[in-house]
Amino acid sequence: MRAGFSDRLDATHSEQSQIISAAKAESKLMKPNEEPKGPGRPPFPEGQAAHSQIQLRVQKARKGAYVHAANKKGQTLAAWCFEHLDKASGYKPDA
Repeated sequence: MRAGFSDRLDATHSEQSQIISAAKAESKLMKPNEEPKGPGRPPFPEGQAAHSQIQLRVQKARKGAYVHAANKKGQTLAAWCFEHLDKASGYKPDA
């Protein structure tokens, strides 16, 4: 066990909450005094929500190449896929 871990087992609920909060702040998951956010992404504005999904099974090397290409352009993998699939299909998203 890590040094000090056994002390944490004997802590009261309040002390445990403080330990957990401090650990989150230390791990940079949360900034000090930052309120936790709710789960998931915020909802889309009315009428803009996506209703369908596309799933692709690919080998790690292929996904890695896609992720690398997206990162080079400063995009997420999803944004990169949308750009290339829209261009290839001629789909024009609403402006």
